[in-house]
Amino acid sequence: GLGEGFVGRIAHYVRDGGLIGMVSPGLVAEFEHGLPTHVIPFWQQEFWSLHSPNWWRDLWQQEAGLDVIYADIVPDGWKLWLQWEEIARDADYEYAADDISLLQADAGQNIALVCTIAQVV
Repeated sequence: GLGEGFVGRIAHYVRDGGLIGMVSPGLVAEFEHGLPTHVIPFWQQEFWSLHSPNWWRDLWQQEAGLDVIYADIVPDGWKLWLQWEEIARDADYEYAADDISLLQADAGQNIALVCTIAQVV
């Protein structure tokens, strides 16, 4: 992930036919009409870096030598993310409570874990 050109730099180290994958916090779909009202109280500036599987597919597919073979949300991934945040909270991670509130309020409607896989060709 991380932006334009990043996955291409990684692909340089992967043999032809090899795979590059990413699982990341993301969105079910891009917000085309503003934030859903139920997430507004919990939304933080850094969440604007969250993107949908289609957004990641489009970004990665721009790289020469890559063929995106999968881009989708992880089924019930928001629940896995919530579990991780609860563990982080119990380990005194100071930002976990905000993320927990967001994930609970959204319940997977918009916030998800995104998986993207590309093959080096």
